[in-house]
Amino acid sequence: MVTVTEPHNAVMEVTPSMAARWLEGNTHNRPVNNGHVERLASEMKAGRWRLTHQGVAFSPGGRLLDGQHRLWAIVMADVPVKTRVFFNEPAENIEYYDGGLIRNNADRMSLSKRFGKAFRPSRPTAAMKIRLAQARTCITRSTGRFTTVVRQRRAR
Repeated sequence: MVTVTEPHNAVMEVTPSMAARWLEGNTHNRPVNNGHVERLASEMKAGRWRLTHQGVAFSPGGRLLDGQHRLWAIVMADVPVKTRVFFNEPAENIEYYDGGLIRNNADRMSLSKRFGKAFRPSRPTAAMKIRLAQARTCITRSTGRFTTVVRQRRAR
């Protein structure tokens, strides 16, 4: 059972008026990238926006933590959009958002395979090969989570 104090999420149809209201809670975030907002709005207007695992996140106090560009795009496009909305997310987690490697257009085209044969991934570097030799990744049966186990080096 989910209570109002536990983190939870829901798929919601976010209207432009909802997005504008939620942006009022955008008191501590990075600067808005207008070009990115315009690109997202264009996708939304054209009907190419897709529901994914990414969405909008709020702290327990209602502060917007993630999704400001999506919300601005909904306002700009003036269309409702289905998105995942996360509530009661720990505010301190904001430092971990958007820290991954950004996919460029070639990555998207390759991964979707809608544009022909997928590109061949780049070969691992020597350092990556050494790290892979030192570690192995497995899925633990009890939790289903990925775990990296580093092999201990033997003393000589």
